[in-house]
Amino acid sequence: MRTDKDVASIDFDNLNLDFLQQSDMIANLPEKKGSEKKYKILIVDDDDEIHKITKIALRNFKFEESEVVLADTYSMEETLAYFCEHQDVAVVLLDVVMESDDAGLNVVRHIRETLKNDKTRIILRTGQPGVAPEDKVMLEYDINDYKNKTDLTATNLTSSVRGCLRNYRDIMKIYSYKLGLEKVIGSTSLLFNYESLGLSNFLNGILEQLSALINSENSLVLVNRHFDNGRLISHDDRFKVIAATGDFSKYVNYDFAEIEKILGLESLITRSDLSKSECNVDDERKYYLGVHRPSFKSHTESYIYVINGDITPENQSFIELFLKNLSLSLDNFLLEQDTDEALYEMLSRISSIVEARDGETGSHVYRVSDISGIMAKCVGFEKSVIRDFKVACMMHDVGKIGIRDSILLKPGILTPEEFEAIKKHTEIGGKLFKTSNHQLLKMAENISHYHHERWNGEGYPDKLEGNQIPIFARIVSIVDVFDALSHDRIYKKAWTIEETKSYILNEKGKMFDPELVDIFFENFDEIIKIHEMYSQKEKANPNAFDPVR
Repeated sequence: MRTDKDVASIDFDNLNLDFLQQSDMIANLPEKKGSEKKYKILIVDDDDEIHKITKIALRNFKFEESEVVLADTYSMEETLAYFCEHQDVAVVLLDVVMESDDAGLNVVRHIRETLKNDKTRIILRTGQPGVAPEDKVMLEYDINDYKNKTDLTATNLTSSVRGCLRNYRDIMKIYSYKLGLEKVIGSTSLLFNYESLGLSNFLNGILEQLSALINSENSLVLVNRHFDNGRLISHDDRFKVIAATGDFSKYVNYDFAEIEKILGLESLITRSDLSKSECNVDDERKYYLGVHRPSFKSHTESYIYVINGDITPENQSFIELFLKNLSLSLDNFLLEQDTDEALYEMLSRISSIVEARDGETGSHVYRVSDISGIMAKCVGFEKSVIRDFKVACMMHDVGKIGIRDSILLKPGILTPEEFEAIKKHTEIGGKLFKTSNHQLLKMAENISHYHHERWNGEGYPDKLEGNQIPIFARIVSIVDVFDALSHDRIYKKAWTIEETKSYILNEKGKMFDPELVDIFFENFDEIIKIHEMYSQKEKANPNAFDPVR
């Protein structure tokens, strides 16, 4: 254990030891006001006099205008408990010999190995160097400095603490960059899920990642194009808030001009040059304004980003990297959206044209698409899959393009030979998409090829049964029969809804997947609404679904 001689032998550069009497008062003074950043220094020693002397030595200590907070523990047990609650200790001044000769060394081992804390800087202090030789301790324990109390002056102490604080500052900066990089990498998963997430959720997710990265709660995204349910639909010269975090979240869908004054950003947009890509930070560094132009021709002139907070030069580089990637992602979103919509419209028009050859108006494929979409949603498919499925199922009879008009348009009953010929439309349709690897067209292949297979294995063309039949084809099989029976065809009159329902129920487990039949009837009220909606549209405009006219 320590003796009084250990304390008395410490030379504190002519320090007036009489001042020790005032140390209790110093220890109880309120913490000084400083910057928001604080550095904690923990004094660990079983001798109260060492605590008092250390605080006197550090009484005028400053580090980069930041607040330095001193804390005290007096044993290994107390120190371990403190570290369990405070992982943000910058420097620990640690005595070796306390309740046992190796108490301090056990604390080091616990901090490094148990708590996995490799950031706190440890200065080991001892009045009995023989108990813990310096070369052995420095070799075997992860400490940052070793001081003999008999050699420790106030100057040496402050120099050692200052050096350790610099190390801690740099380590935390690197750690912050590491966390930032992890957030950037983590957010890339969002970049590839914007379709399933929806644009608004996608943008808010990105903004939350950015806000966490720069310790700012508030950020905005603005574009000069109209949004409806997360999709860009038309040109609009006004700047709209389309995503926001923190206090700004209540302003989503507002015109930015209406809230500039509320946010203290009056004329921020109008006074900036938005004709080119640039990044601006105002003089007080309270707001960051980022401007990025789309990389392709678009109605959207610029993506505008406003980040609220104390924007430092360090996190400004993070912001610029983040927003650059976000802009590229928005570019991809717009390109994919435009491409998808062009593809969907082209396929739906082709489907309508093919169906028109069969004497239908073309609305059949739209009815089948919408009702099949309801069933796919109930089965549990994701939005992006359902969207592709609704287009793919419009192609279910595209193979009829290879069937002769004399058979396809025959008003009477088909001969066995004619029926065998018309059955070929399933194989023709499958072959049209067979070489494609696109998800939508692979769906179209399965649906067009297998939608006449039967649950009991007596269908065509491959006599598959049960779950061997792709589920998308099993869904379309039910919907296609329901719609065909309940509408006029060139070879028959429409059945009543009750007759159609009875037929489907009777074919449960024979022609149709029984579980899907149950789903069909569980959602029949919604299905019949679609049926009636298209009937009203056709009555109001008989040519509405005829792509030729």
